[in-house]
Amino acid sequence: MSKHRDIVILVGNLQAESPNRKLAKNLISLSPAGLSLRIVEIENLPIYNEDLEADPPREWIDFRAAIGQSSGVLIITPEHLRSIPAVLMNALDVGSMPKETNVWADKPVAIAGASTGTIAPYSGQEHLRDALTVLHAKTMPGPDLYLGGPERLFGDKEDLVDQGTRQLVEKFVGDFEAWVNAQ
Repeated sequence: MSKHRDIVILVGNLQAESPNRKLAKNLISLSPAGLSLRIVEIENLPIYNEDLEADPPREWIDFRAAIGQSSGVLIITPEHLRSIPAVLMNALDVGSMPKETNVWADKPVAIAGASTGTIAPYSGQEHLRDALTVLHAKTMPGPDLYLGGPERLFGDKEDLVDQGTRQLVEKFVGDFEAWVNAQ
């Protein structure tokens, strides 16, 4: 039996009704019993500035602790200009510094996302994967999870209405549990 794992979810979209936040909530509700998923908000992280490291903001300290103490991280992101949102890049920066205490190093990470576009957030996820490689995160090689056309996916209660998509999300989070346990 696998031990219980605390997993942090970062949502790279700040909108309260974003498809990515809805996807994060579904990942929480569909996660296996061995995982405890929780969203850690990134919207109030001060923009990274190395000059502030002498007396880092409380938000940086708390964020770094949340990532560092977790068993893994799920990053749910939209695509912005064929890359990732600035708020998510800032979270990566905050966690990566100072370099000696980079919280991303050897951290199991998986990437998912939803978008109103037909190709979903594919390009953004590829840019995020590149950044995580530089940060030495252990990014799950697959399966990828990017959902397009979320207006067809989520019901009134934000739950997944398509059974096939629901099974895909359950498989993804189950595969992530296996990835975390293998690290």
